[in-house]
Amino acid sequence: MRQAVTGYRAASLAQELEGATRNLALAGIEVTVSPADRPVPAAAETLLAWSVREAATNVLRHSRARRCRVTLRADETCAEVEIVDDGRARRSTGDSALGTGNGLAGLAERVGAAGGRVEAGPLPGSGYRLLVRVPLEAGPETGTGSGAGSGVEAA
Repeated sequence: MRQAVTGYRAASLAQELEGATRNLALAGIEVTVSPADRPVPAAAETLLAWSVREAATNVLRHSRARRCRVTLRADETCAEVEIVDDGRARRSTGDSALGTGNGLAGLAERVGAAGGRVEAGPLPGSGYRLLVRVPLEAGPETGTGSGAGSGVEAA
């Protein structure tokens, strides 16, 4: 069912960046977007688009931020998006870096199924960081990242 809905509602990275920038600006949050040095491959675009949507929603709902930075990176092996805000540090109230919501958990599930990883957590002092890395080849990511089904790593 999720695959059918995800395919039907496939997100465009450009559209999600535009929507996030517009909505955050309407809320009085200054947004800076740093594009990748190269095009983000289609294999990673949908997951990064979902990530931008989820992060922008969380910044609007929870952060009380004044600034938000979105940085895209891509190379031959992976594509990633990092979203950092300067709002109040959100501490986990649940049993993981996810807190009590389902948005990051669902994102981590999607990214993990593609062999990627999600890092999320408060920054020292104030602010919050979400990093989503998607490998460009199928299968679990090597190294220190989390694989399929492992959830979110605390930043």
